[in-house]
Amino acid sequence: FVSPSRLNGNIEKEISLFIKEKDKKETLSRLDEMDYQKFTALFEEKGTAYFKKEYYACFFDEVNEILKKTKFFNSLSGLKHPRKILLTASSIEKDPVDLYKFVSVSQGVEYDKKGENAWAKRYACEVGGRRIGINPDPLIQQEFYKWVKANAYFAFKEDVNFKDIGQPVLCKPETKSISLK
Repeated sequence: FVSPSRLNGNIEKEISLFIKEKDKKETLSRLDEMDYQKFTALFEEKGTAYFKKEYYACFFDEVNEILKKTKFFNSLSGLKHPRKILLTASSIEKDPVDLYKFVSVSQGVEYDKKGENAWAKRYACEVGGRRIGINPDPLIQQEFYKWVKANAYFAFKEDVNFKDIGQPVLCKPETKSISLK
């Protein structure tokens, strides 16, 4: 489980919210947590073969934060793992092309600026040099939605029906509003 260094330790806290205490130790023993610096160093030293051999799946949290950090992004892009899972809560917050980057990277396709530009030219609507949405052509929109459906999955974690997919149900956090004067 790879995340920014400021979030190291959070995965254990998250797991503790929904797993039985007796199963916690075994579950955590199956998990390695590292930050992007450690992942990049390991990848540069040992390559994809190491990650395929050592890890059934590789999860990358807050991927949106490394899109502009070339060294980390290149390592993530270079990893060719069949179960590379990218997590973010803000996938296309700033630019719809970030979605293209996420899909390319998750599928093990080398990142390519020309491919990105071709994708953006086809699907994005640009005004004054800024991408503001998808192409207004209904046929292009249909093609875009088909591409998204085939390549990306979006879900709010509390909306997933875990029983239907044979997974333990997540406990909903209890919240209460408090006003301070």
